[in-house]
Amino acid sequence: YSGLRYDRLHRESLGFASITEHELDTTTTLETTLRTTVREFLNDNVFVAGLEKSLLISDPTTDDSLQGSDWTWAFRDVLNVPSDVHAEVFPVDASLLGDLTDVPSLGKSIAPLLVRVDAMWFDAGSAPGEQTQMDFTYDGLGNILVQTDHGETEDPNDDLEATFLYSKCGISSSAAFVCPNPAPPRVSPLWSSSLCPTWVSLPVEFTITNGKIGSDKRVYRHRDGRTDICDNASVTLLHEDIGDGEVAVTQLNYDEWGSY
Repeated sequence: YSGLRYDRLHRESLGFASITEHELDTTTTLETTLRTTVREFLNDNVFVAGLEKSLLISDPTTDDSLQGSDWTWAFRDVLNVPSDVHAEVFPVDASLLGDLTDVPSLGKSIAPLLVRVDAMWFDAGSAPGEQTQMDFTYDGLGNILVQTDHGETEDPNDDLEATFLYSKCGISSSAAFVCPNPAPPRVSPLWSSSLCPTWVSLPVEFTITNGKIGSDKRVYRHRDGRTDICDNASVTLLHEDIGDGEVAVTQLNYDEWGSY
């Protein structure tokens, strides 16, 4: 373990900056090291502490890299919410949020958002052999809007893109339900009239494509269960594209005990 830090103002441990793990071969007398794994973490302040930023597995005999991952984090002030809480937000590097270790930071609320994941596999001599990448975008509530799996970074034709739509008054409430949501006496920064009155924000539509547009776009999976989600926060009508041009429809009802 190395790089332990402590925040005296917030009275919180910030954890270690790096942890090295040695996997030993216990079948030998000297218990030789088979693999070494180094994990690095953010620990500059309480808002980033504990977030893993990289992992590297290596061969201790040759010092060759075998496998690795990098996690890219961005951050946003959760009190700075767009008027449409379901709209995309644009998190930034923590350094752009001001001093997160001074006294005013005691009144801040910062959300970490994972925006990119890179995974690497190495050939002999630590030469990069395979690399993949995933990107994420979010709304004002922290929901994932788009997750893009780029697959092999050198191949633009193996991408997968998953898009999510979340429940809100305009698409997920029955005619009998009170929607849009009336403003409460004390309005939260996260409040929006478009939210379900129960504040439930569930993924109601899910689509997987090849990430292209126009005539090149291919839809691989599509599922829509938005109907009346604001009423009871559970699916009662589900439409699924099963991949052959047909749509499977599932309807569910409740008994007096609230069971399907």
